[in-house]
Amino acid sequence: MNPLVIINISTSILIVFLIIVIIGIIFFKNDVFKKNNKKEEVLYTAYVKINPLVKITFKNYKYKCGKKTCNDYKEEVTKVEPLNDDAKKLIKGLNVIGKSAVDAINVLCKTAKESGKTFENITIITDYNRFNDKKINEILKLNATIKSQKNLNEKKIISEYKNNKYTVTFDANGGSKVENVQVSANETVDKPSTPVKDGYKLSGWYLNDNEFDFSTKINKDITLVAKWESEDSSKNTTSNSNKNTNTTTNTNESNKTTQTTPTCQSKKFSHKYSYVYNNNDTCMKQGNLAFIDVSDNINTKVFTYGCEEIIDDCGTKYYGVYFNVYNDETDQVERWYY
Repeated sequence: MNPLVIINISTSILIVFLIIVIIGIIFFKNDVFKKNNKKEEVLYTAYVKINPLVKITFKNYKYKCGKKTCNDYKEEVTKVEPLNDDAKKLIKGLNVIGKSAVDAINVLCKTAKESGKTFENITIITDYNRFNDKKINEILKLNATIKSQKNLNEKKIISEYKNNKYTVTFDANGGSKVENVQVSANETVDKPSTPVKDGYKLSGWYLNDNEFDFSTKINKDITLVAKWESEDSSKNTTSNSNKNTNTTTNTNESNKTTQTTPTCQSKKFSHKYSYVYNNNDTCMKQGNLAFIDVSDNINTKVFTYGCEEIIDDCGTKYYGVYFNVYNDETDQVERWYY
């Protein structure tokens, strides 16, 4: 046999052998890799404090890659739990299972705002150390405070949430001093004693140029500013009325009768209305905003609202907001006022 043929055959056999060996090594290593790189599910928790308090459970996977431990950072949500009454209503009907934890928090924040909640920041307490404050803030458009803790104490977190206190500052705006008060989270503040200012009477307490509703739940530090109305306008009205009375008396002096022109200064309304409005359009706009707040009551369902005429003792027409409400606790339809 030709020596060259023998060499070619031997070379071919060697090449085939090497290919088989390489393939075997690849399969062997891959099998070992699979055995040594079984993914292990790791659960993490995040407590999200908005106005509601929500507990989010999410998972990642870790596995061996060489001598290191690798992770796939999916942060996939597996469970959402409400930890107070506000949270129960917030998450009802929401489906965030399977979303990333940050996406789920974003949905919670948006839903809370759409339901009428007002907040500028949130707190996230978690045993997961890869949340990025800057990234989360960019997504949520909020000031998010991340508190990473290795061992989470749920009872303590709930207790601290309930014991959060906010300061309500009363700026008397030139009137006698009114003491500031501290209010627990999600509670209302009582209307203070009326301050005094010479020559003025208190018109109301205002927050950001809007008259403050003392049924509003407090979830941040606020400052309420007193608005005053000059008493001079009332005096001028009385003075003018007296002039009118005198004129009438002189005119009818020959008949020896005196006619008194009545003065009308006060605006007296039924106590059931917190606010009144000069026209129906403004009333309906305010009623729409109040509708959201009243609808947020977990034991009630508002199905209609509107504005009705109110006549003060001077005959001036105003408008007040009313609601027709179904109350689950009493199983009755009730008429509420704003």
